[in-house]
Amino acid sequence: MVVVYHSALPMWDCQSLKMKVYRVSTSCAEFERDVVVPIRPNSILKWFGFSEEGMLVCQDSLEAVRCYSWSLNEWRVFYSLEGTRDSLFIQHIEGMDIYGFRLEQRENVKQQPMVLPRSIPRKIPMVWP
Repeated sequence: MVVVYHSALPMWDCQSLKMKVYRVSTSCAEFERDVVVPIRPNSILKWFGFSEEGMLVCQDSLEAVRCYSWSLNEWRVFYSLEGTRDSLFIQHIEGMDIYGFRLEQRENVKQQPMVLPRSIPRKIPMVWP
């Protein structure tokens, strides 16, 4: 189980986020580690979750997607829309593919996935920037 929280007050438009990782069994929850969750300055945490294989993934509002390496104890960017106006809406991550919606932003209107009729998520291969 993972709990993401503010570790300090935001300064200079930068969020100070951390995550506490717990190993949960049927009888107890044991604290495993406390790790900083990096997001870009002037952004907020947009999405946080596990991939189908158990990899931790976070996305900030500036469209950088990072995965956490348990062995190296660090985050790495594996997908970024930097330099575009597009938005990424993650549904789930499986293997080395993101399933979700990449929407092109026009003018100053924030696009969102359609609710009715339902949008079909597409496979977006991870690209190492």
